[in-house]
Amino acid sequence: MDKRREVFKMVDQTLVDNFHRDGFVLVPGMISKEEAADLRRECHDLIGRLQKKHSVNATWGAAKELEGGKDAVLLHCHDVQFQSAAVTRLISDPRFTDYAAALIGSENVELHHNKMFIKPPEKGAPFPMHQDKPYFPFERDTMIAGVFFFDDAPIEKGCIRFVPGSHKFGDLPHLTDGGYHLSF
Repeated sequence: MDKRREVFKMVDQTLVDNFHRDGFVLVPGMISKEEAADLRRECHDLIGRLQKKHSVNATWGAAKELEGGKDAVLLHCHDVQFQSAAVTRLISDPRFTDYAAALIGSENVELHHNKMFIKPPEKGAPFPMHQDKPYFPFERDTMIAGVFFFDDAPIEKGCIRFVPGSHKFGDLPHLTDGGYHLSF
């Protein structure tokens, strides 16, 4: 049996069907709590090292001020694999890449880029509602995003939220502050 069949056999077809229907899936427990804690520590240490060299605040336009006039902060690093061996191991781990292969229907998975974001408690900057496609257009819409959370991310902490099926709406016009309006 070739690798492709092995990968696709590993991933539950219901998960793949849900991905195509909703535009996203949640795969709890892909990494252990201990691994998540180690990676969280690694990311915070990395931001500490990078802050000594240059600004790592990626807060933009409408997100610069929170309710009550507080300054918002979003700490950030692009292409983390060049800064952290632990992150390189994570993004190349078959527990992740096998799911990506099954979701796109091909074992030909290629890293386009990665980002690390840290939203400090009480002042983490929000992301406006947006589509990734205008920022990363690909032929045949073959790009997918994978997100790892190393902390609990309930609504109160500004978790990521998805609109099921919104990937089927087509390209939506973006506003100048980076988001878009969605009406149902």
